[in-house]
Amino acid sequence: MSSIDRQSMTIAQFEELPARRDDSVFDYELIHGEVFEVSPSGTLPSIVTASLTRKPGDFVAANDLGVVMSAEGGYILSQITREFFRGASDFAVEVQSQNDTKRVMRRNVKLYLAAGTRLVWLVFTGDRAAEVYQPGLDEIVVGADGLLSGADTLPGLSLPVCDIFPTLRTP
Repeated sequence: MSSIDRQSMTIAQFEELPARRDDSVFDYELIHGEVFEVSPSGTLPSIVTASLTRKPGDFVAANDLGVVMSAEGGYILSQITREFFRGASDFAVEVQSQNDTKRVMRRNVKLYLAAGTRLVWLVFTGDRAAEVYQPGLDEIVVGADGLLSGADTLPGLSLPVCDIFPTLRTP
């Protein structure tokens, strides 16, 4: 993720930007008034993200707990409008793509928790592991043989880390 505009930008100005420049494969994020390019995630992170949308989504639907949205929906953590979901979700997942650093992902956790998110999972595709964050608690590291829990946010949700990663076959 790299900054493309060092000038401060408002949410309204950001919403006026085209979804994607014609010459770019990048999407954009606005963090504290600064615009960042976000590169495409790649195959493995996309597969893991789909799994992490589907499996908790099935749990949420079966228990009538609300809705699950993918990242493409757009989020603004501090306000409410019709265009984007504005406010904190109860639960957030960040999946590491090839250009994401753990430092930047952990910075995002701070943003989620400060906005009121109650449970954050960081999933590291290279390590096939995850970190779990909740307000006021130490992070929990979950290895490839461990279980991700919905904790108090999604009670009863339990997902083996190994189940979110595909067994890749080569032709």
